[in-house]
Amino acid sequence: MDFEWLKSFAIAARTENFREVGRQRFINQATVSHHIANLEMELGVALFARRGRRALLTDAGREYLAYAERLLALSLEGQNRVATASAKKSEHVTLAASPYAAETVLPWLCRQLIRRIPQIDLEITVNDPVKIGVEIIQGRALAGLGHQIPSSPALRHRCVFLDSVTLVVPPDGADWDQSPPSWEALIDHYRIIIQPSAAYWPIVQSRWPDRVQPQRFMVVDQLAVTKKLVAQGVGISVLPELSVSREVWEGRVLSLDVPWLAGIQDALYWITPRDKESATALRTAEQILTERWPTTDKE
Repeated sequence: MDFEWLKSFAIAARTENFREVGRQRFINQATVSHHIANLEMELGVALFARRGRRALLTDAGREYLAYAERLLALSLEGQNRVATASAKKSEHVTLAASPYAAETVLPWLCRQLIRRIPQIDLEITVNDPVKIGVEIIQGRALAGLGHQIPSSPALRHRCVFLDSVTLVVPPDGADWDQSPPSWEALIDHYRIIIQPSAAYWPIVQSRWPDRVQPQRFMVVDQLAVTKKLVAQGVGISVLPELSVSREVWEGRVLSLDVPWLAGIQDALYWITPRDKESATALRTAEQILTERWPTTDKE
């Protein structure tokens, strides 16, 4: 029995939607479906019945949910007991994060750190991605999550994951079963909001259709502001999929797949000092990230 299956099952039981499970757990919907299918195969029963976009518990699923929640609670209790018993003293850790990381991965990472080291003293600073390396070198942060590969030899970086980008546009009020709006019409109608600190933007701009005029660009350096402007119908933008997953799910914006964005990705890096002994919390944070997103990309 894999506890990852149980976690996906418990969230699916509460939300009745596999896509929402993926958003909360930072995994794709195919992985969620794989977790549920494996669990059903091991138990020998169907746990969900699909009703349109909803996944409803079967009688067997409702009966098993109580056992799954007890198993997860016992696992968490065990982790907390072990962490408390092995901890010798409180450790202050300052993490620097880009706005994208702060809205997506960082809350999950902090939650996992607190579970494993309950006495940890966390401090979070949100910075422009290009400044995260400076914060670490100058001692204002012990580590960071950002999109820029640090140029300083005093720093090391590890690619956590790659996130595809998508064209994000205002909601058009159409029903779910209607065709999405034409991106050609949208780029002619709206201003294009640019995130200047995002490493992928030069590639995006090099691929804009010829009809896009520079005077239609609107520069905004805050991710949250960009998403709000799109939701309010001020403009459109190209953003990492994970950064707008909640807004798309809630219907505040639409995400369109367009051919000239194919293959463009935004990378998130874990950045730490190179020639400095890592604090216990930082080693734990790296272990947490590696468990979730295994990779051999260390530099």
